[in-house]
Amino acid sequence: MLGRLGGEPDWLQYDETPSCSSCARPMAFVAQLQEGPDPVTAMNFGGGGTAYAFACEPCAGAAFLWQC
Repeated sequence: MLGRLGGEPDWLQYDETPSCSSCARPMAFVAQLQEGPDPVTAMNFGGGGTAYAFACEPCAGAAFLWQC
Protein backbone atom coordinates (compact mmCIF):
# COMPACT_ATOMS: atom_id res chain seq x y z
CA MET A 1 0.00 0.00 0.00
CA LEU A 2 1.37 3.42 -0.94
CA GLY A 3 -1.09 5.48 1.09
CA ARG A 4 -4.73 6.26 1.73
CA LEU A 5 -7.31 8.96 1.09
CA GLY A 6 -9.61 9.95 3.93
CA GLY A 7 -10.45 7.88 6.97
CA GLU A 8 -7.95 7.94 9.81
CA PRO A 9 -4.16 8.31 9.58
CA ASP A 10 -2.01 5.33 10.46
CA TRP A 11 0.63 7.15 12.52
CA LEU A 12 4.16 5.75 12.55
CA GLN A 13 4.95 7.38 15.88
CA TYR A 14 2.24 9.35 17.69
CA ASP A 15 -0.78 11.46 16.77
CA GLU A 16 0.39 14.81 15.38
CA THR A 17 -2.94 16.08 14.05
CA PRO A 18 -2.34 19.80 13.44
CA SER A 19 -4.65 22.58 14.57
CA CYS A 20 -5.78 25.26 12.14
CA SER A 21 -3.82 28.48 12.59
CA SER A 22 -6.99 30.53 11.95
CA CYS A 23 -9.71 28.81 14.01
CA ALA A 24 -7.57 26.57 16.30
CA ARG A 25 -9.70 23.48 15.55
CA PRO A 26 -8.06 20.15 14.70
CA MET A 27 -7.62 19.82 10.94
CA ALA A 28 -9.33 17.03 9.00
CA PHE A 29 -7.18 14.19 7.67
CA VAL A 30 -7.03 14.20 3.85
CA ALA A 31 -4.33 11.78 2.70
CA GLN A 32 -1.42 9.59 3.72
CA LEU A 33 1.53 8.94 1.39
CA GLN A 34 4.16 6.27 1.88
CA GLU A 35 7.48 5.72 0.15
CA GLY A 36 7.34 3.34 -2.79
CA PRO A 37 9.39 0.18 -3.21
CA ASP A 38 11.72 1.61 -5.91
CA PRO A 39 14.26 4.08 -4.42
CA VAL A 40 14.80 5.69 -7.85
CA THR A 41 11.17 6.76 -8.31
CA ALA A 42 9.82 6.74 -4.73
CA MET A 43 8.99 9.82 -2.71
CA ASN A 44 11.56 10.35 0.05
CA PHE A 45 10.09 10.84 3.52
CA GLY A 46 13.16 10.06 5.60
CA GLY A 47 13.84 6.44 4.67
CA GLY A 48 10.66 4.44 5.15
CA GLY A 49 8.67 7.43 6.34
CA THR A 50 5.07 8.44 5.82
CA ALA A 51 3.64 11.85 4.89
CA TYR A 52 0.27 13.19 6.05
CA ALA A 53 -1.93 15.92 4.56
CA PHE A 54 -4.62 17.78 6.52
CA ALA A 55 -7.06 20.58 5.72
CA CYS A 56 -9.45 22.98 7.42
CA GLU A 57 -12.26 23.41 4.90
CA PRO A 58 -13.97 26.43 6.55
CA CYS A 59 -10.69 28.38 6.73
CA ALA A 60 -9.16 27.00 3.49
CA GLY A 61 -5.98 26.11 5.39
CA ALA A 62 -3.79 23.06 4.93
CA ALA A 63 -0.86 21.31 6.59
CA PHE A 64 1.64 18.67 5.46
CA LEU A 65 3.93 16.72 7.78
CA TRP A 66 5.82 13.46 7.89
CA GLN A 67 7.11 10.89 10.33
CA CYS A 68 9.92 8.40 9.88
